[in-house]
Amino acid sequence: MLILLLALQAAPQQSVAETVVASARRAMAPLADTSAARTHGFVPLFEVRLLDRTPFQGEHWIHQPRLAADTTTTIGLDEPAFVMFGLINGRTERVGTAYIARLRQGTPGPVGLGGDNEAEWHTHQFCRSVPGMGALILADGAEDCIALGGTTSPRQIFMVHVWTDVPNPEGMYAHDNPALPYLAVGLKPPEPHDLHDPSRARTTRALAMALAETYNARMPVARGIELANSDSALADSLRVHRAAIARQIPALQSADKSGDRKAYEAIAQRMIGDWEAMVQFYERMAPTPERLARLKRETQMALTHSHH
Repeated sequence: MLILLLALQAAPQQSVAETVVASARRAMAPLADTSAARTHGFVPLFEVRLLDRTPFQGEHWIHQPRLAADTTTTIGLDEPAFVMFGLINGRTERVGTAYIARLRQGTPGPVGLGGDNEAEWHTHQFCRSVPGMGALILADGAEDCIALGGTTSPRQIFMVHVWTDVPNPEGMYAHDNPALPYLAVGLKPPEPHDLHDPSRARTTRALAMALAETYNARMPVARGIELANSDSALADSLRVHRAAIARQIPALQSADKSGDRKAYEAIAQRMIGDWEAMVQFYERMAPTPERLARLKRETQMALTHSHH
């Protein structure tokens, strides 16, 4: 008995965060790929008419019954509402999961996840009749919806991501993962120190946004603006710059692999320049002042910090 006690004391103890991630991974084990996810009742948000496939999140595949039902603030780790997929070296692979709490307006949101109070929740709000934005958008909570001039639905959705399968320089529970576009095209992902200095973080994120354009990842407002655009000249201009970014990826990969930072940074700046030109065309495409303002807001937030 004494030997057993000594052995247990000597064994490394899992942190609360490690326990949460281990539980999330067990829950995700049957959902190894998109085929398995469909078998277990998950479908991509695109199929339920919600714009998705964003640069820093990938694709959310939803288990619809879990999103439709009201919940409590205590969320079981064995029932994730979303499985998240993204490109890894050009292949669609699982990158993480997300848990939700669907609560009536005014109800306090969950605190932590699985006993880990470091897990930070963010909110989503279905927002109706927003001037200049359309019949229904997904706002960043009730306050955001009201500020846009819209009408809130009776419930808010609280969500937390757990990046079970890929590294995230912002942390395992972060809302956004700036590493995803790098992983998508086979580049070394950024490290936490790349996001500490504001100038370096902005460049890291801008390059990620440029890379994302080459594999059809967009911010929701930008995607909506492009889908609604009827100006063929503006559409052609977007395609020209998107193709220019894609053509430079092999050279960027080569510089990354060889460790040639000077060449890497020069190529990155050219790609960022093409992406910045694309942003200007998105702005010209915006059909209303409200969509233009939302586009500028989303772009600025993507460059400076997590979306929420």
